[in-house]
Amino acid sequence: TDLKAYLEMTSDAATDIYVQGPLDATEAATIHRPVTIIPVGNVTITRTAENTNYMFDINKNLTLQGSENNQFILQGNSDTVSSQLINCTTSNVELNLQYCTLQNANCESNSYCSALYVSNNSTLKMSYCNIKNNKGVAVVLNTNSVLENCTFTNNEAKSTPASAVHINDSSANVEIKNCTFSNNTNTEYSGDLGIEQSQ
Repeated sequence: TDLKAYLEMTSDAATDIYVQGPLDATEAATIHRPVTIIPVGNVTITRTAENTNYMFDINKNLTLQGSENNQFILQGNSDTVSSQLINCTTSNVELNLQYCTLQNANCESNSYCSALYVSNNSTLKMSYCNIKNNKGVAVVLNTNSVLENCTFTNNEAKSTPASAVHINDSSANVEIKNCTFSNNTNTEYSGDLGIEQSQ
């Protein structure tokens, strides 16, 4: 089942959408209304090789509401260079990720963001998430964010100030609480976390 088609089948009046997997992401699924997506069991969403665009392109508030026994696994194709899995660049959007794994995304062609990009005065809350095995900086933020109880493992980057989390606006209020960073590598810089000075 295709992710975009699955979401388009739901009523525009629905604010909670329950999904079962596995799902394929053959093209970007655009979030055009506020919605909470809830997995039934562990739901794996895989970006197929022909999709070099986003998995989720977020224009309205989105919550991916996993739980300990019902988790989302969003995975790219590590052999295919693509855009990030989740793109949130619309102004003033709230993005909430709970119990999500973001893995195997590959954006090394431009050495930039691979898994998650949030900007333009949107806000991110990410808890109990596992960010692993991505090529290109795993998470890029230039907006207020809270990352709590997350793990960042085996992410690879080059030509950027960080391998796991890059904050490219030093004026952003980013809180990182009780997170674990391990075995993240960068060919030109050292460090899991990088902060770029605002102009």
